[in-house]
Amino acid sequence: MNIGNLEIVKSSGPLEYEFLTLEVLINGEPLIIADQEKGIDALEVELFGRYDDFSAKLPIDDVIAALIEIKKRFVEMNTSAK
Repeated sequence: MNIGNLEIVKSSGPLEYEFLTLEVLINGEPLIIADQEKGIDALEVELFGRYDDFSAKLPIDDVIAALIEIKKRFVEMNTSAK
């Protein structure tokens, strides 16, 4: 499945994951690996940066909330600037 330039694919995941993972790829490179290791109510995502040694693992709900807040703030900034 594609969303814009992002591709979502199923993956058996790296060896540290017991369960199936979903990956978000950009230009064929992993941007996000989502896993269900802690259960369906505690999904986590691992984010990858442009440097090979960077990754961060966070609760998926925190990432979604942060992205929603970012969008909200941009809308507010652009609305108040008019």
